[in-house]
Amino acid sequence: MQIPPIRPRRRYIVLLLTVVLCVLLYSAATHTPRVDENAKIREILNDANPASELDPDTILQRLQNGPPSASASPSSVTSTGSSGEQIKNNPKNKKPKVTLEEFEESRAQVIKAIFKLIASVRPAISYTDRRSNRGDDSPLSHSVLTEDLLSQFLQFSPEFVDAFKSSHADAVEKIYGIKFPQGLYKGNGVVMIGGDDYSWLTLVSIKIMRDFGGDLPVEVIMPRRVESDSLFCDKYLPELNAKCVYLTDLLGENYESEININKYQYKGVALLASSFENLLLLDSDNLPVAPVTNQLFNSTPFAEYGMVFWPDFWKRTTSPVFYEIASTEVLPVRVRDCQVDYPESQYSTLRPKDARTQIPYHDRLGAIPDKSTESGQLLISKREHADVVLLSLYYNAYGPDGYYALLSQGVAGEGDKDTFPAAATVLKKKFYQLKKNVGVNGFMRNGEYRGVGMLQYDPIKDYENFQEFVKLHESSDEMFEAQNMDNFLGPEEKNKVMFAHCNYPKLYPDELLQDFVIRDHEHIKMLESGQIPGNYEYHFWQIMYDLICLDRVDLAYTRNKEQMSTPEERTKFCDGAFKEHVEWLKTR
Repeated sequence: MQIPPIRPRRRYIVLLLTVVLCVLLYSAATHTPRVDENAKIREILNDANPASELDPDTILQRLQNGPPSASASPSSVTSTGSSGEQIKNNPKNKKPKVTLEEFEESRAQVIKAIFKLIASVRPAISYTDRRSNRGDDSPLSHSVLTEDLLSQFLQFSPEFVDAFKSSHADAVEKIYGIKFPQGLYKGNGVVMIGGDDYSWLTLVSIKIMRDFGGDLPVEVIMPRRVESDSLFCDKYLPELNAKCVYLTDLLGENYESEININKYQYKGVALLASSFENLLLLDSDNLPVAPVTNQLFNSTPFAEYGMVFWPDFWKRTTSPVFYEIASTEVLPVRVRDCQVDYPESQYSTLRPKDARTQIPYHDRLGAIPDKSTESGQLLISKREHADVVLLSLYYNAYGPDGYYALLSQGVAGEGDKDTFPAAATVLKKKFYQLKKNVGVNGFMRNGEYRGVGMLQYDPIKDYENFQEFVKLHESSDEMFEAQNMDNFLGPEEKNKVMFAHCNYPKLYPDELLQDFVIRDHEHIKMLESGQIPGNYEYHFWQIMYDLICLDRVDLAYTRNKEQMSTPEERTKFCDGAFKEHVEWLKTR
């Protein structure tokens, strides 16, 4: 019998089925089973039980080893029980999801292990002399800060240098290769620090954030549980999509015993303790002026660099001794003019002895770029830059012992601010620091300008403006110079204010009303900058009035103030100058 020919349509169907079958067979032969995203966390936990904790060295080794292989046995990646029990409890042999409690336990164990790592590399000596070869002269009084000049300020003994160099080498060796496993931290959010009077400042900042369209979740890191913070954490914050993270709950009552945790060290600990993978670390006295949303994380520069810093007023004054201690070579090649990177065609190389006296030190290849950093706000991806987080924590842990002096040489603002770009530079990690100079807000009084705080700008707009500047100068004969860039970025209409960092004086209404915004019965606006839209000052004063006088918030700050010590005193305070000043601002 003759077989009828296959019609063209049927032939195409047969051909298509054959191709699909081949693809499936090839995929089955070459496919690597997907590694369970929770496997690494279960591996960290797999030896743990309520009676004991993993050895810190084991945890750190597991963080450095990378994710477990796909062929690992179930017992090697599960948190509790034998493989037989797992199969019995999971008939389909599915790996169980890691619970929130297990995430918290895992994060706590990782942080404790990191604390032990930092404690194990403590320098054998502290810097106490603070002797300068230039007397009372300050680096900031000089326009060109060369290597030779910066070497003349604070002096560091050979014993100090040797001890810190050994400690630093040990720290980098132990930190190298550490990565936080997928799932240990998740999502985007804002991290702030509370406790004592800072809880009041944090509450005001979050209220303003919400009023201006900021919708990111907020975690407030609290040093420990105290009764005066109970309403702040249990009532006020949840209403604002925010919550407290108690370090004592996470790490135990004696978490400060491993390393010295004081004022500046809390930022480094907050980075580790928060649950967010990508975060905006925001000072409590820093007020959002524009919406704080996921756009910050989804757009360049953060999407490209995973690490964004904001500038301070001054050039860097870091001692050349820091680079010696960090084994970081600074070459005699000029690669930038302050915060403007040159194209390679503009690089200039000098003899080392000439570079020491002629090139601004932080314009040279290998040095931390100018300008100094203002850490009232920073953006970082912890998963992408775990090593930077840990090395900056090391610098802050031993900042009072020497690193703060090395990085700033005693100039204004000495503290944690330069530890983050220093860590990134030593580890050769790229970051973006805004090119637009920090702005100033304040007011005139008796013919003199009174600064109140700093204006910091939108990083997305800043990056766009800088790329426009680069394109313009690539097509012209003009040099890539800081002055040219400052002129280009200068007009207010090209920039957008993101934060008003009101760090001095801070927003404590009782102190401000006493002799600052009202003097000789004359009311004064604190923020007279035309760069902040609308009646911003009235808005945050109204928030403070509503919290204290209408909501009657109960915080450590209100308890410690005589004007709010009793209901009667609070009413008197609210009905007096407080109300009067808010009403005056409303008309301005």
